[in-house]
Amino acid sequence: PDSEENVFIQTAEQLLSEMPTVFRRHRVDAMRKIADEHGASVPQVAIAWVLAQPSVTSVIIGARNLAQLDDNLGSVDLELSESELDTLEKVSELEMEYPAWMGVFPSDRLPGEERRFDQDEEAQSNE
Repeated sequence: PDSEENVFIQTAEQLLSEMPTVFRRHRVDAMRKIADEHGASVPQVAIAWVLAQPSVTSVIIGARNLAQLDDNLGSVDLELSESELDTLEKVSELEMEYPAWMGVFPSDRLPGEERRFDQDEEAQSNE
């Protein structure tokens, strides 16, 4: 029988391996919808979106066979509308990670900021 520690490790590894799929599914769904509307593939939409970025001058593709290469090259002819680009931009936004999300809270530890607890208590008592 597996020890509790081994079961925990196996469960954690399974959850971690599934996480990226869960977090990226909405992105792929958005690309699939756009691809279907254009009669294109999801990889073509992804590459076309990257090529549409103002700071991108080229894309390095990693085709394993001639069919993938042909499919990837089809992205050059795919023109995405502004609304499609906006959709892809929106679903591609990264969520703020720790510790960056803490910056939205008032802090007495940031330069130029001072948190006055007596004012916080006074505001709460007035409500």
